[in-house]
Amino acid sequence: MALFESSTHKQHWILTTEQIEKCRVASNEAARTHMSNQFAGFDDDCLINLDEGLEIIKKMTLNLIKICQNEKYISRVLWSAAIMYRRFYLNRSLMHNDNDPTLMMLTAIFVAGKAEEAPYTSSLRGINIGALCAKTNSKFSIEDIIKSEIIFLEGIEFHLIVFNPSRPLQGLLEQIQQTSSAWEEYVKECNEVILFSLLSDCSIQYPPAQIALSALLFSCDRMQEQGKTPPITKEEILDKFLYAHVEKTTQKAIDLVKVFETISKSLRSGSLPPQKNLYRSANKKLKKIKSIVELAEKRNKLTEENKNKILRKP
Repeated sequence: MALFESSTHKQHWILTTEQIEKCRVASNEAARTHMSNQFAGFDDDCLINLDEGLEIIKKMTLNLIKICQNEKYISRVLWSAAIMYRRFYLNRSLMHNDNDPTLMMLTAIFVAGKAEEAPYTSSLRGINIGALCAKTNSKFSIEDIIKSEIIFLEGIEFHLIVFNPSRPLQGLLEQIQQTSSAWEEYVKECNEVILFSLLSDCSIQYPPAQIALSALLFSCDRMQEQGKTPPITKEEILDKFLYAHVEKTTQKAIDLVKVFETISKSLRSGSLPPQKNLYRSANKKLKKIKSIVELAEKRNKLTEENKNKILRKP
């Protein structure tokens, strides 16, 4: 089994807020230059800003989670697909004509199915993407996904090792396990909260173990906000998993608590639905980009057909 400390996940995909923004700005600028040079009609009205793009990614990740749950794929496929999807849009822009968010979502599931060695369900190893396209009423075919696989792999730098916080979360829960209805409700809350990490930048900023512990703490807050009493307090969690190993008054302990608080804020952000105004604005721009690309493809096809007619003339 691969170790997190020596993995490409830690070496390449644990980034600071500044690094993440720099990557996104660079990919958007590269896409803007490419699209402006390649397609007439691509103008400032087509530009998707970072906030708009994040809402599209959040919406599509929600769709990805729902698909994986409905199709009952093994949990590793869900986690790897969602984390790879967010990684992809660090280095690639939604505005580029090769990076359709729905197509890349399906491609992410396909790639994750192979990477995580999901049970064979067709002649293709892993996920039966043809059946998946049909069930999700996708306009894309299996050929589209196969063609996009290399584009997707290039976007994630061919790094297929993904560690997720689900396993460490289960390990932490086992260590503080209780027998009560409140405990069952708390576990359910934790399993829901941990998925919020896929709807924010958590998975590309923090190690899975830190996300898992933060999910325990944030779940306490969530239960209290719902007027319920969690079966364990945040202080008890910190005593068990942090202060038992690091002196409470040391700077290291103080800094780690700040990290957990920051992750909790990110989990809270992930728990919120996509902002409709930003999502609709970005979706409108994507539709305009698509129409520009389709028009250019039709013109190129007509030009090519005319050339062939001329060449066939005696």
